[in-house]
Amino acid sequence: MSLAQQGAFEPSPREARPLKILIIDDDEVDYRATRRMLIEIFGADISLDWIPDWNTATRAFGQTNYDVYLIDYFLGGRTGLELIESCDPSDKPSVFIFLTGHDDRQIDVAATNAGASGYLVKSDINASTLERSIRYALYMAGKKEALQRETLAVKAAKDVVERQSKMHAKLAGDLSATQEKLRAALKSAEESEQKYRNLAQYDLLTELPNRVLFMSQLENMIEHSHRSEKSMALLLLDLDRFKSINDSLGHPIGDRLLMQVAKRLTGCIRKTDTAARLGGDEFAVIATNLQSHKDTAIVAQHIIEALAAPFEIEGHEVNTSASVGIAILNEDSDTVETLLKNADAALYKAKDAGRGVYHFFDAALNKQVRTLSLLKRELCDALLQDQFFLEYQPQIETSTGRVTGVEALVRWQHPTRGRVPPCDFIPTAESTGQIAAMSEWILREACKQSVQWAAMFGRSIPVAVNLSAIQFKRGRLVETISTILSGTGLPPASLTLEITETVMIHDVDEVEMQLRKLVTLGAKIAIDDFGTGYSSLAHVRQLPIDQIKVDRSFVTDMLVNHRDAAVVEAVIALGRNLGVTVVAEGVETREQMEYLRAMPSIDAQGYFIAKPMRPPQCQTWLSKNLRPDFTLPAPVIADPSAGGQVSSQPQQRFLAHR
Repeated sequence: MSLAQQGAFEPSPREARPLKILIIDDDEVDYRATRRMLIEIFGADISLDWIPDWNTATRAFGQTNYDVYLIDYFLGGRTGLELIESCDPSDKPSVFIFLTGHDDRQIDVAATNAGASGYLVKSDINASTLERSIRYALYMAGKKEALQRETLAVKAAKDVVERQSKMHAKLAGDLSATQEKLRAALKSAEESEQKYRNLAQYDLLTELPNRVLFMSQLENMIEHSHRSEKSMALLLLDLDRFKSINDSLGHPIGDRLLMQVAKRLTGCIRKTDTAARLGGDEFAVIATNLQSHKDTAIVAQHIIEALAAPFEIEGHEVNTSASVGIAILNEDSDTVETLLKNADAALYKAKDAGRGVYHFFDAALNKQVRTLSLLKRELCDALLQDQFFLEYQPQIETSTGRVTGVEALVRWQHPTRGRVPPCDFIPTAESTGQIAAMSEWILREACKQSVQWAAMFGRSIPVAVNLSAIQFKRGRLVETISTILSGTGLPPASLTLEITETVMIHDVDEVEMQLRKLVTLGAKIAIDDFGTGYSSLAHVRQLPIDQIKVDRSFVTDMLVNHRDAAVVEAVIALGRNLGVTVVAEGVETREQMEYLRAMPSIDAQGYFIAKPMRPPQCQTWLSKNLRPDFTLPAPVIADPSAGGQVSSQPQQRFLAHR
């Protein structure tokens, strides 16, 4: 059921004919994904064109009128915002929505000021959110056009009245009636102008100030606070679990929840405070006339307590809570942009703390935000300037020493800071959506390398690559991998795609569907870091997996901690019963290897076998260890005189390179 059918808002008059939509995006894969969602939403009632570059887009403005323009924010070396600003005012699109891979509040603010009808992050877009944005934008545009026509009609009537007033000014009897008409026309014009202002500045669903009015209010409050020397604070809040409520109970219930949240929010703050809805489930409060941080904390606590109580909506008891991020006006937060950025950082910190809490932006968080902001910019440069490279770590069969494949691991060689650890940049890449482009590059490079080695050694060298949860959310993972396999010529059976257990907690059914499509392509699926996440045995049994990788934390201490040893043995037994391969990660000592060799059917990966290596070094390692005459030494036998401990007698080295 579409949003219009659900009663979220009336369809615009322009929707009586097929919608004309222009997509301006230099990424063909993103265009195809957007096109697919648009066809899913509107079916045959759509006329769709695509422009992939800046110059063609500038020529298109003014030549053909479209109902909706979907514009990629980054177009080569320029931006969609510059594209809008460069066009003639008479040719400027009335309804345009930016699509971007970066969740950046400053870009969001700039897009809003430019008149954008929406700002959508590509990693979060699905058919539902895209439909809501387009229909809402068309509805708003229709209302604005109607009010403009009404205003023009009133002004025309006013002109007629004025002309008649002049013509009949001498007729005293008609003068009174003319003046009355003039007063009525002026009143009607004022009412139309007020309606237009309300439409442009207030959220239609909650009747709270919208982002446009909020930004103006925040700027005014900052100036007032500076003049009065009284403190103020910005509080940003998100509803916890709102997406799951929307998905399980439907968007109409979600809309009514937002309306009740707005009512409670305005009822629990002080008269001097201002509340607004910024979009989705995100709200904001400007708190003024503060004496101390304690006053702000009281406001935040009142909000959290007010929204924690259950909501009764159409027979459903809906439970949610609010996480609140707070930025105080000071030298670190003294503009609209810095207050928003810092409050947003504090909001994320509040969510990490367990939700339903508030968090102040402080000096430590300020340093973290600055570092993160710099890292975001540097990640963009890193991919463009070839600062990333891959290392490969071999995997072997413990019982025979046979090489079973390699895992591709991304590394970053920063021009000034040297090598940056993956744990420092992978989480940032995931949070900003940059992981999608990075992962595609990793997949393509790893597949090309596997093809080269297969040709060199006359046998396949399977390669394993990690997937991010973001790639599953974008909805074009299968298409991307299929394209890369076709382009590189790698047989699908030579590619193993590793997912962590945390990928499965978001939407198991959606993940399973995409994994089954990947298996249909011929690729293999592995669960990485098994035992450290949130998966259940039901998930492991349900998903089409070929491999389980035991996390290194269990392997490291399995010889001295019986609980870790029990976990390792249990996972090996689980793999054997499910008919899947088990790989032990982090094997770093001979004793660990010998312990694993005593168990049936297990592969190993770790520094004892080989450290991650660049392609030339890995190629040398493979040439030594792919010899047909290579065999493992005999197992180490426990020495009874040593109390059952592994004998320390000299032995043949385990692998040629050790």
